[in-house]
Amino acid sequence: MSAVKAGGLDPYLGALHTPHHGIPALVCDLVEEWRHLVESFVLTMINRRHVSSKDFVFTQKKESPVLMTPRFMKALIRAYEKYVGGKWNDADSSSTICWKIRGRVREWYLEDPKKGF
Repeated sequence: MSAVKAGGLDPYLGALHTPHHGIPALVCDLVEEWRHLVESFVLTMINRRHVSSKDFVFTQKKESPVLMTPRFMKALIRAYEKYVGGKWNDADSSSTICWKIRGRVREWYLEDPKKGF
């Protein structure tokens, strides 16, 4: 969302997603381009039984009732990087933006996994 705001755009005015209070519709629209990669990755992880209930912590918090364990989140990020491999190596602008976002998220999370998402 910070990249959208830095570009001078309103993150809450999207074209594909309807505006709802507190939901950044434009950000959701921009994520759609990469949704297929994530969905394919998640289904692969589930089908290969790389995910289990032990990889999650069940809390009593309304805003985040289920969290990934820090160990699993690190493993998931590394597995995803391996999974997508060279799929984002071309030089078009969307790939460049994606790599910048990916780098920021990776650095932010791996530095302190307790932050969560």
